[in-house]
Amino acid sequence: MIAPIAAMREGALPALHQTDYPPDRQADHDLRPIRTADVLHLAEARVIDDRAVGRALELAGCALTARGWRTAVDRLLLGLGIGLLAAGIICLVAYNWSSLPRWGRFALAQSFLLLVLALGCRLGLGTAQGKAVLTLAIALIGPLLALYGQTYQTGAELSGLFLTWAALALPWTLAARVSAGWLLWLAIVETGLLLHLTVFELWDVLWLGRLPTWAWVCLFNLLALVAWELLSGRLDWLHGRLGPRLIATALIAPLTGLTCLFLWETRTPGLALAPLAWLLVLAAGYAAYRLRRVDLVMLALCWLAATIVLLAGLVRLLDQWSAGPAGWLLGAALLVAASALGRQWLRGVDAAPLAEASR
Repeated sequence: MIAPIAAMREGALPALHQTDYPPDRQADHDLRPIRTADVLHLAEARVIDDRAVGRALELAGCALTARGWRTAVDRLLLGLGIGLLAAGIICLVAYNWSSLPRWGRFALAQSFLLLVLALGCRLGLGTAQGKAVLTLAIALIGPLLALYGQTYQTGAELSGLFLTWAALALPWTLAARVSAGWLLWLAIVETGLLLHLTVFELWDVLWLGRLPTWAWVCLFNLLALVAWELLSGRLDWLHGRLGPRLIATALIAPLTGLTCLFLWETRTPGLALAPLAWLLVLAAGYAAYRLRRVDLVMLALCWLAATIVLLAGLVRLLDQWSAGPAGWLLGAALLVAASALGRQWLRGVDAAPLAEASR
């Protein structure tokens, strides 16, 4: 009764969430591991006997083991240690700040940075500990640059600090080969670009006479997402899904906000492009994360964006009609209905391959 699980572990059956698709649209890096919920779904469908569920969980690698606990505790303690190390550096520098001369402040900040780098090299860049410590070193470059700018009052814009930070951190990010480091680097670059556009009041500029500035920012996020997804099949350290989901959030969130703004204000130059870009991104997301592969978090993000825009459109209409309290009740009903339909749709998407595999 546990043959389906054993077969899936040995590759005799297609991996879950891929049984709906033809072979030419499947890729090895698109196959996801079997989850506890998958085993339980098969048990509910009577594919697995109730007495064999425990053994099935072991074959699927979902059962709690001593090795799994050690791995989880190691990761927790590693994250806690890096956080405590960063907090200790901040507290030590802040406590001695007023009593230190100018060169003493630079010496203290650079000493900590060098110690962190030495620790990362000592642990080895091929280990998880070394990668985490090097990521901390990337984060420490920013405070050092801020100290330089505060001490010498260079007059440079804050955006220049972040862009310089990104340029100096790029070699270390390449050496770290860890997704957290790249997420940090992308956040630094985007912060620098956004500050630059804000300081120089470039948000209202229409490039090439048609494209607003926000379109280039969204295009940057789109290219980052596509590059991450393409490289994740070749680079093991990019296999996690947290990075693409965060980048997708940074892409969809401003487009959703701009689309809602378009429903209320249509006279802003370039704003009419927002609904079209929003629809194209959602359509591409559906094709990539429902038809090509299945990522429930990405689909939920698209559904949430569609719900927000629909709710904004309804509120706009009710405002024009002066609906009053009845309008708020209608909006609440739409929100509840969209949430229920979204949950049902996502559960259907998740369960469809399991139903196929249990036949």
